[in-house]
Amino acid sequence: MENAPEVDQFAPPEQGEEIAVLEVEGYGTIKMRLFPDNAPKAVENFKTLAKEGKYDGVPFHRVIKDFMIQTGDTSLNGGDGKDIWGSGFGIEVSDTLHHYSGAVAMARTNDMKAGQSSQFYIVSNEDIQQMSDAEFDSYEAQVSASGNKLTYSDEVRKTYNEKGGAAFLDMQYTVFGQVFEGLDVVNQIAAVECEMGQDGALSSPVEKVVISKAQIVAYEG
Repeated sequence: MENAPEVDQFAPPEQGEEIAVLEVEGYGTIKMRLFPDNAPKAVENFKTLAKEGKYDGVPFHRVIKDFMIQTGDTSLNGGDGKDIWGSGFGIEVSDTLHHYSGAVAMARTNDMKAGQSSQFYIVSNEDIQQMSDAEFDSYEAQVSASGNKLTYSDEVRKTYNEKGGAAFLDMQYTVFGQVFEGLDVVNQIAAVECEMGQDGALSSPVEKVVISKAQIVAYEG
């Protein structure tokens, strides 16, 4: 997304700012900041679906330890779910938001122009692997080869190595939020026992992990 404003991804919400709250049955509460100025369509889609109760009762169907937890299949039948426009929508990416641990991003099909619907994931990375400058440089080159521009500043490189994350997803998927409370809940979910999933990996929780309630509320501090 061109001209996206700079964001302190780990700054707390401001008083009265709209945040997302996920109540996860048996695990606890996840609270997330949203970034409408950087990913307006993704945030509008997520907020509308949450307000309509579309995420209530939806499980985390794909879970990979030290990577991410994925949910949002509003069809509840192994499909992609449906966005509020009904036709899918394209990625909104910039180098102002990154896949740090706790980042909230849109899942998608291989179609970058219309592959997003209702599914989203949260990055979970407790076992932080230190990345070298050569690895960051390699990601920059890969993104440049695809026609986008990505520059990892010294500060971003330092943050990845302190907080963890999935840098290789940057500029590929839309980051639209950040967990500011309940990252321990995210990590607990990421560690559940899994069996073989549709993706051919051990990613399907043996026991269902379900969002009992998703809400959009004003932050009160």
